[in-house]
Amino acid sequence: MRTFLTAAIGLMGLAAGLALGQPVPYNPRTRVMNGRSSVVGYGVIEEDPQQIRQQMGDRCAHYLQLARAALAEGKLAATRRNLDMAAGLAVTPALGRQVQDLRLQFDQLGADLLVQAESHYAAGDYPTALRTYQVVAVSLGQLPTGLLARARLEAAERDPAVRSAVRETKAAALYQTIEGLLQAQWRAEQPAPAQPGPEDPLTDPLAQPAPADADDPLADVEPLEASWIAGEPPDPTQAARPADLELIARMPLDRQIRTVELLEKVVELYGDTSTGARAEGLLADLRNNGPLMQALQDRRNERVVQGLYEKARLYHTNGLHEKAAELYEQFLQEHPESPWSDQARQGLAEVRAKIRPKPRGAR
Repeated sequence: MRTFLTAAIGLMGLAAGLALGQPVPYNPRTRVMNGRSSVVGYGVIEEDPQQIRQQMGDRCAHYLQLARAALAEGKLAATRRNLDMAAGLAVTPALGRQVQDLRLQFDQLGADLLVQAESHYAAGDYPTALRTYQVVAVSLGQLPTGLLARARLEAAERDPAVRSAVRETKAAALYQTIEGLLQAQWRAEQPAPAQPGPEDPLTDPLAQPAPADADDPLADVEPLEASWIAGEPPDPTQAARPADLELIARMPLDRQIRTVELLEKVVELYGDTSTGARAEGLLADLRNNGPLMQALQDRRNERVVQGLYEKARLYHTNGLHEKAAELYEQFLQEHPESPWSDQARQGLAEVRAKIRPKPRGAR
């Protein structure tokens, strides 16, 4: 009852203060801002509504300035974020018009990006088009161009040609991981570059460069640069990369297994693409490598064993001792010679010590 009377008196004081246009003396327990009240700590709070309005207008102008700067730099997310903040603080018609004008400029930027997306789409560059549609749709939200971009994105995602192209792009991106392993192996096999001799022009200040041929436009260009200008890719090693199958056979065993698993993933996810067909062909050759396939199977069995132990350990650390004991016992029964068997026995002893015996008659 006392709390109700206190709140009522506070509201009456607010109404009187607003009617007189004076700062409102607030109840020690109540703070009223923009017509809303909330319980705060003790102490008298006096706030001028006009001052609060001025502060909100200043903050709105600040966010508008940030939005303009972000828009000039083409930063869609920052523009949207600052525009939303400014819209919530626009306490005067003039500020509201500024927000609306900036939204129109923002929408125009989205429309320009949408035109670029349509060009990519028409050229068959579907991944770029889809990314642009998505960026515009998310950034502009409910603005007209944002709604249009979302509609175009949904229509494009239903296009069979687009779906096929996107799958091909994803497959190629995954295959790049395999390509990285192959490239790393090839580079590791290359001989170290020869050290410059004492009469090398790069190290010997007394060595004089050979006179240039005035009729040769590439005479003053280093040989490596000359190959770039002539359109020939530089190849310092002057050695062609071996076939993928040969490179994989020379990899360390761990990398061989990693490569096989990546190839299997490409085939599993994107077997209907050209990249998937390429991976399937290489995988078929690798399956003829008996020792590699055996090592792969052993590694997978090891992961299964380790997974069972880690599952028991997870129950153990979370205090589910009975379930942990059950899994530890299963682990030791199925894999008594495992590298984790000693830890499993120790864990089983610990959880058994913490399991309380059930009272008689309990199920």
